[in-house]
Amino acid sequence: MAEQIAEQTVVAATIIIRESVEPILEEYRPLGISSLKFSKLSLGNVAPKIEGIRIQSQKQDQITMDMDFRWGGDPDIVLGIEAGVSLPIQLKGLQNFTIINVIIQLCEEIPCIPAVVVALLSEVIHTLNYCWMLNTKIL
Repeated sequence: MAEQIAEQTVVAATIIIRESVEPILEEYRPLGISSLKFSKLSLGNVAPKIEGIRIQSQKQDQITMDMDFRWGGDPDIVLGIEAGVSLPIQLKGLQNFTIINVIIQLCEEIPCIPAVVVALLSEVIHTLNYCWMLNTKIL
């Protein structure tokens, strides 16, 4: 079940990234470039990892914890640039790390957890490499 949730989360995230980022790329597209959009966008099959959990406080009706969250997947992301010539850029080695604060409210009645609050405690640290793909074609 957790595997299915991870797969569906990746599919949803891919759709959100494409729908959010491509309009921004189009808005800031430099002169001379006719198209700037993802030709491939897959976040891969590697699930995010929680590398550490620290309980900050444990009160009668709530638990507060910090989680070290890392994702270093096997994405297949190619940014297609069209400028008379096709110039694809492949993103490689994408990794993200951040600390997430989670507050879980508790109660004695079902559903026992009436609220969960999640917040980023630190700026997301990205590691990213890219390379030009050599299979260019003249339009």
